[in-house]
Amino acid sequence: MADFYADAESISPAANGKPTRTYAWQYLRQAGDSGAFVNRVERHTATETHDHLFHEVVYVESGSADHETTDGTRKLRPGDVIIIRPQIWHGYARPRELTIINCLIDSPLMQKLSVFLARVGGAFDLYRKRPRDPRHTPPTVLHASPAGRAVIRQRLETIMAEQRDRVNGWQDVTSAALLDLLITIARLQLPEHGAQRIEPPIADRTQQAVLDVASYLETHFSERITLAELAARVQLSPGHLSRSFARQMGMGIVEFTHRMRAEEACRLLRMTDAPITRIGSQVGYGEIAYFSRCFRGQLHQSPIEYRRHWRGRLV
Repeated sequence: MADFYADAESISPAANGKPTRTYAWQYLRQAGDSGAFVNRVERHTATETHDHLFHEVVYVESGSADHETTDGTRKLRPGDVIIIRPQIWHGYARPRELTIINCLIDSPLMQKLSVFLARVGGAFDLYRKRPRDPRHTPPTVLHASPAGRAVIRQRLETIMAEQRDRVNGWQDVTSAALLDLLITIARLQLPEHGAQRIEPPIADRTQQAVLDVASYLETHFSERITLAELAARVQLSPGHLSRSFARQMGMGIVEFTHRMRAEEACRLLRMTDAPITRIGSQVGYGEIAYFSRCFRGQLHQSPIEYRRHWRGRLV
């Protein structure tokens, strides 16, 4: 796991009282500038409950394990696909000849793919909707038929080959294969027998406005933006936008902004030697105390503790 996970060593109480470790992904080391990293893990060992600051899709290739989530324990089997959004926790216990293929996706790449995924029925709720209370929200587990498994494995193999060989255009091929993979997985939600083709609903103006605001905040989270300014951008009343955003995204605009800031702060704490005060300012906090309080609210540890644990892993 440590080969491609950068363990933040953040230990905090999980929903069921178990400790939760937060993983931050040092994708700049492993994945170059593709924004995705796929890795096969053979004979996977037991993994304590943990969450992530990135998106993860896990394909169970062979073997079995007990999958621990906030919903309890469920036995994994070949063909299972686990979709884990940021800050949702899970763990593996009692693995038996378990082989998985992990697909890690950073938030900027997922944001770019969302333009296409928005046209796929069910894909938004599966990949992009951030739960209001992620530590009490289980991952989504789907199951692929034998034919579906072959398609999923082929897409994952394509990404692994491209990231290994890195020939001209490999990043674009990786993104295309990843989009194909995510759509294939989203289709697993459809009934296997007697299903008619389901056309995705056309988002109404309010739904599209929420998506536009979320995309804007993902790239402008460090700026001081008022609710009135956001509402004016999408031509909705502030109250209507606030209620619609919370309903569709699973959290309010303020909490969403704090989460985006925390994810970027983690990256800066890992990748730079910049002072904590400067990092807080870069992500949008004018006071170090407020930055530390908001960061702890997301990661359950202070920025200093996060950096110390991270540096300890690299020693």
